[in-house]
Amino acid sequence: PLVREDNIIVYGSTEDKYFVQMTVMTEKEYNGKNVPDMVYIQLLAKDGSTVKEGMKNGLNEAMEIASIWLERYLAA
Repeated sequence: PLVREDNIIVYGSTEDKYFVQMTVMTEKEYNGKNVPDMVYIQLLAKDGSTVKEGMKNGLNEAMEIASIWLERYLAA
């Protein structure tokens, strides 16, 4: 699942051992609409501790790395 509230996006289930939280740090205008620009990504354990973190340019890049991290850690 993917849930967004304001500038926070949670990817994965918070009931699983790991999930990803993305924070939209900045936005830019594209075709007259504001879209995410810089996105801070955190792979979090169920207890809320940070396992991995990084910054990506754009939501597409952020989602790509988030899905890779989540797939790898949930499979382990």
